[in-house]
Amino acid sequence: MKRIIIIIIITVIFFFNQISFSQRIDIGEPINEPNAIESTPSISLDGKTLIYVSDKTGIQQYYQSLLGKDGNWTAPTPIDSINVLCKQGSRLGASSLSFDGNTLYFCAVFDGGYGGMDIYISKRKGKSWGAPINIGNIINTEAYEGTPSISVNEKTLFFAGDNPGFKTKGFQCKKIFISHKDTAGNWQKPIPLPVPVNLDCEQSPRICFDDRTLFFSSVREGGKGKADMYMTKILAKNIYSDAIPMDFTNTEQGDMYASVLASGERLYYSVSSNEKSSGRFGGVFLVDIPKEFRPFHSLTVYGQIKDTITGKPVKADIIVYNANTTLEEFRISSNEVDGNYTLVLAEGKNYSVDIFAEGYSHKFLSYSLKKIEKNKTINKNIGLFSMINLELNIYDSDLYEPLTADILVLDYETGRKTKIQTDIDRMPSGRYNISLPVGGKYKIKITKDNYSSGAFDFDLSSTIQFDRFVKNIELSPNREDYKFDLANLGIKVGETIEIVSENMYNNEKIITKITRTADGYIIEENGKDPYKVKNTYIARYIKGSKYEVTVSPKGYFFYNTIIDLAEDSGGTTKIELEAIIKDTKLTLKDIVFESNSAELNSSSFIELNRLVKLLNENTTVKIEIAAHTDNVGSDNYNLKLSNKRAESVVNYLIEKNISGSRLIDKGYGEKAPIAPNDTEENRALNRRVELKVTEIN
Repeated sequence: MKRIIIIIIITVIFFFNQISFSQRIDIGEPINEPNAIESTPSISLDGKTLIYVSDKTGIQQYYQSLLGKDGNWTAPTPIDSINVLCKQGSRLGASSLSFDGNTLYFCAVFDGGYGGMDIYISKRKGKSWGAPINIGNIINTEAYEGTPSISVNEKTLFFAGDNPGFKTKGFQCKKIFISHKDTAGNWQKPIPLPVPVNLDCEQSPRICFDDRTLFFSSVREGGKGKADMYMTKILAKNIYSDAIPMDFTNTEQGDMYASVLASGERLYYSVSSNEKSSGRFGGVFLVDIPKEFRPFHSLTVYGQIKDTITGKPVKADIIVYNANTTLEEFRISSNEVDGNYTLVLAEGKNYSVDIFAEGYSHKFLSYSLKKIEKNKTINKNIGLFSMINLELNIYDSDLYEPLTADILVLDYETGRKTKIQTDIDRMPSGRYNISLPVGGKYKIKITKDNYSSGAFDFDLSSTIQFDRFVKNIELSPNREDYKFDLANLGIKVGETIEIVSENMYNNEKIITKITRTADGYIIEENGKDPYKVKNTYIARYIKGSKYEVTVSPKGYFFYNTIIDLAEDSGGTTKIELEAIIKDTKLTLKDIVFESNSAELNSSSFIELNRLVKLLNENTTVKIEIAAHTDNVGSDNYNLKLSNKRAESVVNYLIEKNISGSRLIDKGYGEKAPIAPNDTEENRALNRRVELKVTEIN
């Protein structure tokens, strides 16, 4: 009975081994070619680039093949920048791609090396690779250093080195070493990995994208062939789990050079045999990885980094931090030719990612990977900007109205004007847009005549995340005192009038209430606390402005004048009001007609609307509108023209709901001049419209 059970167990084991073996795929042509030996495959994380060694030309050379959209590998192309150093007798070893796909780590025996097999790197330049660079004599010695494998952060290098005196089953035994970069980016002296990784005969280490799963080949007791592949997990610094044989790949041949896809589900590898018949052994193989051998889950983020304005690729630095500790996990760079980058983030941590380049903005990403159920891949294209838009909203601090102003962009260090001055765009409503290069430090000055100046520092030399900034700038108007003489104002004790001062350059309006007392006046300006004066009211006007000042109290004719502070700075105006009584006359200002016409010009409407207000506030008053001309033209023509002009004014008032029964229109022609008609200035005085009070009920 026991014998039957043993036979059943052996049969089951053999059956499952056969199933595993049958799952292997010889990837065939154009990679595996008859009469050639292909080995040491290195697959990119996305599974779209395969680099391997072949001797199909008679000497070993590196080749690259791309996965087409149809799922087939393209015809391999030689990597000439490396192969140019190959000659008869040269030897090439295993290679491995960095996880971002931008650096190829490989080993070779080239002239000028340090002795035996040396480790080199080559940087990707678009679709090609740069000239080999020896990794240096900290790693390379006179002995053998080969089969390099780089960690995700490119700070830890695994490789195989000499193990003198050991040779098993015709296999040249090696040890697996590890070297770390210091903070300055220099490789440190390599140390051999401990047991259970290194026993006596190891080769071809390959660290996976989780930075915790290590595949390697070894000749050890219980193995199946020349070399078998094993898997171990990194538990802590220099502490590794027991090595488990990967029997789903292991054969009687030399099974080596594992290379894993981002999904963690498939493995490329090769065997050390040139038996190519029927695709049974030798060449490059592909196999599914059982769950228990797969790396820990991870997130792969890939894409391109480009200039947002030009669309050109940007070589950017990418720093990955532990979001909980803020310690740096690793840093890489995007490819300078096409801007491609790849990040591999292992589960178990939360990450923050800073992407930046000199003269460009920063882009921040964050990922929470404490627990993920499966490997994930995200395509994330990044745009970095080299210019920002600074939008200034400039306005009057008193009126909160937009202002036009002069803007000066100065270099912060030198205080000199920059050429950026030409990049200031004026937009509507007092807004300005300034395009500023990232990386500079500036002083922005804002000036406007008759206003206080504004200035602020604007630093773009630090971390910039946004391409648009908005800043509100308040400019305070510079004001001066303007005096109004009230001594002859003419209002009675207890009466109140309003003086309305309207700035003709903006919407500023100052409403001042003046109340007569027995010994002076009470002033209340724009609702502020009242104060008492004797005979002088002092207004605070904006320097250089022009104000229209109007007084229209009930029972008095309205008073109107223009104060131009550009010409009359610090002046005084005497206000005298005239009571509305019968037969009083008032010349209306700025009543303008089209030339030789009775049609009112729109500029007349301001004064006429004051007259409308006067009539509405004094409803018992009836008036005559009298129109006068100069002496140019015949008497009869001027009389008719003046009649029509008086009628036009009355019609305007009627349109404003003033009763026609209160209005009389009359033209006097040239009969009542107020100045000699000897100059144009005097004739202009004679061309006038007057108001005459005819009745007060």
